[in-house]
Amino acid sequence: MRLPLSVPTIAALSWLAGIAHACGGTADEQQVDIRCESSFRDCDGLRENGCETDIHSSPLSCSACGLACPDGLACAHGVCRPPSDIVELGVGAYHTCVRRAGGSVSCWGENDYGELGDGTTTTRARPRPVAGVHDAAELTAGGRAACVRRRDNAFWCWGANTLGDLGAGFPSVAETSPVHAVEFDGFVHVTAAGCGLHRSGSVACLGSRVCGAAGDGLSDQKAQIHAKQLAGIEARQVSGRCARRRDGAVYCWGPNDSGQHGLGDTTGCEDFGPIKANIGITKVPAIDDATYISGDNTNCAIRAGGAADCWGLWGGGSARVSPTRVEGVNDAMKVASGLYHGCALLRAGLVTCWGGSREAPGVLGSEREPSDAASLVPGLDEVVDMGVGGQHTCALRRNGEVLCWGMNLYGALGYEPTGPRDHRVTPTLVQGL
Repeated sequence: MRLPLSVPTIAALSWLAGIAHACGGTADEQQVDIRCESSFRDCDGLRENGCETDIHSSPLSCSACGLACPDGLACAHGVCRPPSDIVELGVGAYHTCVRRAGGSVSCWGENDYGELGDGTTTTRARPRPVAGVHDAAELTAGGRAACVRRRDNAFWCWGANTLGDLGAGFPSVAETSPVHAVEFDGFVHVTAAGCGLHRSGSVACLGSRVCGAAGDGLSDQKAQIHAKQLAGIEARQVSGRCARRRDGAVYCWGPNDSGQHGLGDTTGCEDFGPIKANIGITKVPAIDDATYISGDNTNCAIRAGGAADCWGLWGGGSARVSPTRVEGVNDAMKVASGLYHGCALLRAGLVTCWGGSREAPGVLGSEREPSDAASLVPGLDEVVDMGVGGQHTCALRRNGEVLCWGMNLYGALGYEPTGPRDHRVTPTLVQGL
């Protein structure tokens, strides 16, 4: 449920389109004094429950209030589709997940921390259903965890939870099945890094406090297991430990050992050591027109014209302490990065990648040598979603095919690895979906 808002707030980001947008709706779709954000609408006209319907996932109001899907079809991103259609990707460090239009989720790859959500810690190279999830409306993955927003707008997460990052209100080594992220009730988007975007536009984080990663202005060895609002941030999107405001400005917090704050230095704090950095929230200089951000150890922003700037760990393992333009990226709608490379999804449905390392062959989707300049992944088109893991990348094509390339550690590419250096230099179709 989304409560009435009397003043403008900040919208969550549509994961597939990569473009956040406010949803004003028509006069007969919402009350005059209620502003609906993201894909939510006031379809029942009741002030007390505000913007209660997500028209991107509701089969009774798909793309508009009262526009129901025919029997047997599900609503995904505002389009009525067969329930078996794959509509979204979530890519973690060494695991990959997909969401189907009907709401089920399947994952494969590393499972040491329960990343696959199948109730075990057995690594699997073939897709496995996530236990108990049949009504997912949004999927996100990162690091060694994953989360879904269900159709009742509650978040459920699984995977590594050592510092309480999953929002369940308690720490644990691994959550092998989805747990209710009660700390994020009332939020519109949650990241696997333990931060979320509230319906009011505020950002809250939990999990590790080391180097100020929880964003609460403290740096110690304790875990922040209850979501705490970050002061002064009214955001439209949150990713990793960065947030994008409505005006396009970007703010980051937490570790800065690789220049993740974009301030021109790598002043940081040693793990479990004394504070050596400004661990508060800092504005990334020279970026005031971001339309999309992605972040972790490498942070990137798509600018208003479709170019991409990145800072932090650059493809190839080096650091960029200030935002640096990625040569060859134009008209991008989504960007993501891993340990050795970054990739961008272009509006034309193509994927372009940069970076690379001889330690991780194939991450560029071709035989190309490592390069700071981006180049298109050959033979790949009609891509509607894309995600980058630690040393692999996956793409979802319009016809529902999922193709992955790079290192096949833990079976991240969807097949049994033939050895520790097994990899694919070209996009390879994931079987069993």
